[in-house]
Amino acid sequence: MVKKPAPKPLAAALTIGTLLAIPMPNGVFAAAWVLGLHEPYRDFRGRLVKQTVYFIVLDGHWQAQPTAAQLSKARPAKSEGSHRATDEWKGCFWGPIPADFVVSGTKAPTKATLARVEEPSGTMVFQNAEHLRSTLFQHWRLEHDRAAVDEEWRLADAARATRKAEREAKMTLPGMLKEKPFAHWRQHWPLSVVRKARAIFSEATKALIDLDGGTKRQKTAILKRITTQLNALYDQTGCIETGEANEVIARVEQLAKLVGLSNDDEALTGHRDW
Repeated sequence: MVKKPAPKPLAAALTIGTLLAIPMPNGVFAAAWVLGLHEPYRDFRGRLVKQTVYFIVLDGHWQAQPTAAQLSKARPAKSEGSHRATDEWKGCFWGPIPADFVVSGTKAPTKATLARVEEPSGTMVFQNAEHLRSTLFQHWRLEHDRAAVDEEWRLADAARATRKAEREAKMTLPGMLKEKPFAHWRQHWPLSVVRKARAIFSEATKALIDLDGGTKRQKTAILKRITTQLNALYDQTGCIETGEANEVIARVEQLAKLVGLSNDDEALTGHRDW
């Protein structure tokens, strides 16, 4: 009996121009057009990152697995809020490709299309292929199931507000000192950066506790020093983007509230560089 060779992983089947059918949780298919493939490399933690896939999302949804002919006729989807023909929804992801993603065929891209994909500006970065799938499904739901999505968001907002109120009611400086914030930063930044950001807040929290009251000027100086030190960390690592900035400001404001101060008009964080 001749042993059949093991099937190659889907990633091995991808080429420039691959038409990729992506099944969503509801059984409907979305699709992407593969227009760039980068070799594996090691990330900042030394971990091997598998093939990087650059693509354009194709406009439309299919009730059954789409054929190459169907996807060849599909136009590129527009990036959110854009009406210009050249503003395709382009993106990239890293890592393994789910086994249920299907290569439906190929379509040769033009040089102009390849050039737009190679331009980094406007490229949406996905954590992995599953992140792309979930984003495509969310867009489908926003188009076809908006009322349910709005209700889920409303309930989630209410739950967050409840958790925030409960936390703030019990919040103390010693309690905040025990917390380990910014854990999810490790998805994008080295552990050393997370530890440094935590240390900056720990030092400030300890200083406020040791102050045991103090003057407004003393408390203000401690809280403003957080931003000054984070400016230096940002200069070294570039680690504070929009999401991180919002978290930092929120935590400064929590500390300020506990010592009777306010960050209105960013009085404590207005000198930030991020």
